Amino acid sequence: MILRLRKLGFRVDVSVCDLRSESLGRSLRRYIPLFLNKFAAGVVASISGRHVKTFFAFESYSFIGGAIVARPLKREAVYFCRNDQIYEKATINSICRSNLSVPFHLYILQYFCLLLCDRYVVQSCFAAAHIERRFKSWPFTKAAAKIKVLENDLRISLHRIPDVSGLRRTRVGFIANPEWEKKGFFILKDLLSSEAFKSTDLSFTIVGRGDAFDRLRDEIGALPKERVRFHGFCDDIAELRELVDLVFVPSIVDHFPNVLIECAALGLPMLLSNIEAHRNILPNHPSYFDLGIAPQQMMDALLSLTDPATWKETAELQQRDIVRLKNAWQEPLKEIFQANAQVK
Repeated sequence: MILRLRKLGFRVDVSVCDLRSESLGRSLRRYIPLFLNKFAAGVVASISGRHVKTFFAFESYSFIGGAIVARPLKREAVYFCRNDQIYEKATINSICRSNLSVPFHLYILQYFCLLLCDRYVVQSCFAAAHIERRFKSWPFTKAAAKIKVLENDLRISLHRIPDVSGLRRTRVGFIANPEWEKKGFFILKDLLSSEAFKSTDLSFTIVGRGDAFDRLRDEIGALPKERVRFHGFCDDIAELRELVDLVFVPSIVDHFPNVLIECAALGLPMLLSNIEAHRNILPNHPSYFDLGIAPQQMMDALLSLTDPATWKETAELQQRDIVRLKNAWQEPLKEIFQANAQVK
């Protein structure tokens, strides 16, 4: 985003601070120093620079600290909400019947971000609708007027759709960040452990790293390496064209996942969980599956994508849907930040 702002003619100063949350535990003694560190980082970033007109942040505590001091300095405050934890945890609980708590302080935190910001930026219209409904009756926020949508943009060129008519074995890819429930690792685990998978000749390549990937490797047991391969992190997204032939995305909840845009651009057909984040990006996609179906049904859906005609049709529809994202940041960024302003 910073590079894009600079290309658009904005002057951007960057303030970096260690805001890692590994130390955030149940202990108040451990929580307070982390909170103060984040809050102070926002304050320092907001007050530095005489010509700064806009302060923006991606982390809520830092934003609140910076927004408080931005007001008397007559600077605008812009908050980028990349993850709505209230929505995520509530949705995961409803689908997985789990007991993830939604602490009330998350509502208070989001409310103060809305209260103090001039613009509250989210990644999709459905995310904006969730927040508007949630805070409709809360005083002073004017949520509907403040919320702006900035969809992720298409940053790579559209690749030619590969010819798969001569494939002997289809390689299925799973690409995600290490969030077990959110990204549907448990769904993939059940699929790889099922007789439905063992009775096919599909192979899986697992791309990524972190605790959830290690847990998946431990829990699926010993499977032949030619059937399930853990590749690790992929530095070059275009490398996926050499690793996999189609992609399985069983996410339970998401906002605007880049993996959908990138795989669509690469010409890789996807089997997607039927959630609003996926439908928001690919409204014409023909290969959705409902969460909660049996592994055999998921495997049947994957196998249907191996048909060359279905493969090509799916890849083409995906690319048509994402063309609109090629310059998705051009005008919205100009609207969010005043032209030629220096931002912090």
